[in-house]
Order: sequence, then C-alpha cells, then structure tokens
Amino acid sequence: MAVETVRIEMLGTAFVIQTDESEQYINSLLAYYQAKLDAIGRDSRVQDPLKQAILASVYIIDELFRARVDNSLHKDMDADIGDELSAIAQRLIARIDHSLIEPAADPSGSPAPTDEWSHL
Repeated sequence: MAVETVRIEMLGTAFVIQTDESEQYINSLLAYYQAKLDAIGRDSRVQDPLKQAILASVYIIDELFRARVDNSLHKDMDADIGDELSAIAQRLIARIDHSLIEPAADPSGSPAPTDEWSHL
C-alpha cells in the first residue's frame, strides 16, 4: 500500500503523519479515541485535556489486554476440546477395528447384539 499523509486534529493541536494505512482507517481510530475522550470528559471529574488523554489511553490499553487474554483463553479451550475429541475418535476407531476383527455371531449367523457402545 502506498504511503499516505493524514492530518490529525485533536486536543487543541494539529499535525501531519505519514502512514501506510488508509486515511479512512486512521480516521476511524481517531473517532474511537475521541469517543473515549468524550466519555471521560462526560463521566469523570477530570477536566485537564492531558489527563483525559492519558486516561483514554489507559482504558484503550486495558481493552487490548483483556481482548488478548480472552483470545488466549479461547485458543486454550479450543485446543483442550480438540484434544478430547481426538481421544474420543481414537477410542471409537479402536472399538470399530476390534469389532470388525472379532465379530460375535449367534447360531443363525446374525451378529449378536453388543453392549459395547453403551458407555460412549
């Protein structure tokens, strides 16, 4: 992607950055940050713009860390579930193999009913 120049106006200051992200993406980040700043200004007693900016940054970092932890937990749970499903599948395959090798039959030639699957 080409390098773009984006003008940022926030907290009473303006500057230009160069980025390989789209201007729309940068503007969406800035809008999210501005919404955090607005919420802090509305919901807290902090009126100093620098302190509001720091608090907004801390809140956003907290969201990031919590999302990382949640993502990590989901990956761990998915791995555990996958391991358990794999073990169940291996047991089923072993039972099927065993029943194919040693089929039980009654005198009429029909396979005898088995209780082998009842504990799955």
